[in-house]
Amino acid sequence: MAAERQFAHESVEKGAVEAFRDHLDDDAVELLNGADPIHGRDAIVRALESPPGSPKSTLEWSPEDGMVSGDLGYTWGHYKITENGETKRGKYMSVWRRDGGGTWKVVADMGNNDPK
Repeated sequence: MAAERQFAHESVEKGAVEAFRDHLDDDAVELLNGADPIHGRDAIVRALESPPGSPKSTLEWSPEDGMVSGDLGYTWGHYKITENGETKRGKYMSVWRRDGGGTWKVVADMGNNDPK
């Protein structure tokens, strides 16, 4: 939960692109709203980068629960993304893996819209 909270905090402070770059594992996968999976940290970060001249979006989230078993764990919660003055809300789940040095990295990130 502490790693997820730090990841979420950095998304607000540094921006989602930098936060994802810092917290995704090299071989992470992104699964969002029925879109094709995005494989690898670099590809996920590229997908998050806004084209030049486009409005900046903000991505905020908060973990609500999670579980760890050995070197694997998951967290889930709700997110809010604001772009062009429009806010969308949803649910997410992140799967985490601890590397040999003890650092937790996201290996799978999933999200879906949830207007509630």
